[in-house]
This record gives sequence, C-alpha cells and structure tokens, in this order.
Amino acid sequence: MSRKRPLQLRELRIEASRLAVAPAGLSFHLSNEVTGGAGVIYRWTAHHVREIFVAVLPRGYVLDGSSVLQLTCGPRGSEPQYRQILGSSEFYIDDFDFLAYAAPPQERQEILLGMIEAALRRIAALGGRSDKAIVAASEEVREINFRLTLPVLKLTKGIPGTRCTVQVLRHLSPEQGEVWTMIVLRRGIGLLKEVPIGPKPNYLDGRGLYQQASIENGKYVLRHRLGHVHFTYDLAQLGLDDERQPKRVAPRGIFDQ
Repeated sequence: MSRKRPLQLRELRIEASRLAVAPAGLSFHLSNEVTGGAGVIYRWTAHHVREIFVAVLPRGYVLDGSSVLQLTCGPRGSEPQYRQILGSSEFYIDDFDFLAYAAPPQERQEILLGMIEAALRRIAALGGRSDKAIVAASEEVREINFRLTLPVLKLTKGIPGTRCTVQVLRHLSPEQGEVWTMIVLRRGIGLLKEVPIGPKPNYLDGRGLYQQASIENGKYVLRHRLGHVHFTYDLAQLGLDDERQPKRVAPRGIFDQ
C-alpha cells in the first residue's frame, strides 16, 4: 500500500478555548457586536495576521501533514495539547496572556505573530522538520508592516473589444481586516477604475464567496461556486470604446496627398 502524501498547510485558524476568560476590552463571542457589548472580537483581531502569515509561507509548505491547523488559546483542561484528526491539527497555547493581548492594535498583532511563530516552530520540532520557513515568514510579515494585497488570478477577465482587463484584489490590513476590490486596467495606461466589493471593514475569508468570474451583457459578474451572484459591475459606466469596430477616417483632400 502506498503511503499517503502529506498535505500542505492551507488554512490557519485562531480561537479561544472554552475555558478562557476574556478580560475587559476583549470578547470571544460574535454576538457581542450585535448586542452592543464592550470590547473587540478576538477572532476578528487575528484575521489579517493569520491570513498574511499563511500567504507568505513558501508555496506547497508542509508543516505536519495537515491542511488545516487551529491554534486554540487558553486553558485546555483535559484536552491533549496537540492532536491530528483527518487532515486537521489542533494545538493549544495554554499560557496565552489575554490580559496583555487587550492592548492597542499594533501591540496585539505583534503578540499574535509571536504566538503563531512559537507554536508552529514547536509543531515542526515535534515532527523533526526545519523551522526556517516559519521564521522567514514571520520576518516577512513584519517587513511588510502586516499589510498584503493579493491578486486573485482566476477572477481576471479581459473586456471584449478593448485593451482593458478586470482584476480582483484581496487586501489584508490591521485597519480593515480583509477587503476586496475590482480594478480595471488598460494596457499602456494602467489603472482606470477601482471599485469596492463587499463590506469594509470585514473579517471573513471572501475566497468562498468569489470563486467564478464572467462578463455577461457588458457586466462583470462574480459568483459562488454554486452559481449564486455576489457582485456585478456595469462596465458601460467606464465609457470604453469597442476597438473591434472600424474607425471612420475622413477622406483625404487633394492637398493632403
């Protein structure tokens, strides 16, 4: 029987343990935002850091053979510190200091990045793997100041009859979390238009929503994989000329010859 190929790390999740206690200024529950309670949502503060970290890891990076890793912060009770189940791993950070984490955003993201690096290096060591890629990824996240813009290449479409292209960008930052935009580029000129897609700030991974792109009846359309339309933009608003149409040329006069 052939040995299963280890999976590359594709998704990093960060959650609070069920025994963790939130200090003032921090909440573990999404309902807090709805009910108007005080404090920022812990999961949301972690979104841009974990997404940028995974994005800058080397292509095809394998940590422990699982595609999904959850780092659970806070007391674990009787749960094992580290376990793997069906392609997913969970690792507890028992001593995560939530009191220190209830700090200004700049300090929070540094605390979180340090925690991610330490946890992944520990997991790599348990499997006898090098931690060089983990350390390099942490350094890169700091160098780019916790901000990253990623083009979603599969959603790129050329506008028929023009030298223009529609692209979609995924922006990650501490201020906005995750924001998506559509841009229109013209060959030889550059950016013509940038249009926001969805809400901002936003703390959800939009890759599950925007999976298919098409140009239909002069509109750029983004769909979910099941076909549900999530975004449309009427390209007629740009006033682009159809370069496939022959241009009328004034007849040349006798003195023009």
